Amino acid sequence: MDCNSREELARVELIRNVFNSPLYKFIVDGIDFFIHSEIVSMHSTPLDRMINSGMLESQQGYAVLEDVDKGTFARFVHWAYSGAYHGADYVIEVDESECSDSARVASNIRQDSQRESDQGDTLPGYREWSRLVDTDKYCWPESWCPASRAQFKDCFKLSTYESLHPFTCRPLPRANASSLENYSSVFLSHVRLYAFADKYDIHALKMLALKQLHLTLSEFTLYPQRVQDVVQVIKYVWKVTGVELDKGSSIRELLRRYICVEFDVLISEDSFGQCLEDRELPMADFLMIAETRVRGSPNPPDLQDADRLGIHFLS
Repeated sequence: MDCNSREELARVELIRNVFNSPLYKFIVDGIDFFIHSEIVSMHSTPLDRMINSGMLESQQGYAVLEDVDKGTFARFVHWAYSGAYHGADYVIEVDESECSDSARVASNIRQDSQRESDQGDTLPGYREWSRLVDTDKYCWPESWCPASRAQFKDCFKLSTYESLHPFTCRPLPRANASSLENYSSVFLSHVRLYAFADKYDIHALKMLALKQLHLTLSEFTLYPQRVQDVVQVIKYVWKVTGVELDKGSSIRELLRRYICVEFDVLISEDSFGQCLEDRELPMADFLMIAETRVRGSPNPPDLQDADRLGIHFLS
């Protein structure tokens, strides 16, 4: 018997074991999901312990997961059986020009008033960061030659995030075609799946979600009206993920590189500025991004190098 025949027999036996194993019920957002216990054990040690180690969940025959939404868990189940998953769909928003002028003016007045009342003396406004980058007030070293956005974009696209499953080769994600296309749900579907896989030690799924997010961002055109889509992702990632030792597989590192690409667009928008002022993107990370963008190098410096900038007193 040749090697290929033995591998085929092993694959058949594995499939038989999976589908002969009992179904286990997970309850997510009040929805029952039934999945073969063997396939859960194959992919996740923490989930395997939950259903096979004598814990309460194994005794009662079901587990209630309160740290995941139904959409994310459905994508996990789809991936567990097929090796792939589908991200969420984008949403078409109503053109703001269809709203009444009076309502829009009133909304702008409320937003301006709120921003003025929220301003304090602890952190300069984000527009000061923009002026800082656009001028040589702080005497950047002559060796720091700012690169163009196109150069950063090309470098970002060339980054590789390899998935570990042979059945995950799919066409590139769809590129957005209008500022009316809200992609926040698309981005968050990958990010939430990444966070779920990270918590339950599903490395192959974690790497696939990272790859899908990278491909989606690579094809995404960041219109000023869509900055909020990216800001939502930044807030979520820095809230639910920790610092990872392997930078090559870190979702924070991926987003830092993307912010470098779209720095000029992001820094000019209120939603990103509020994210900075609320410290939802930590100042140490922003300083590292700012230095990378001004320096013109695609490789971000270490966090401890940020204090070499003349702007470290703002943190």
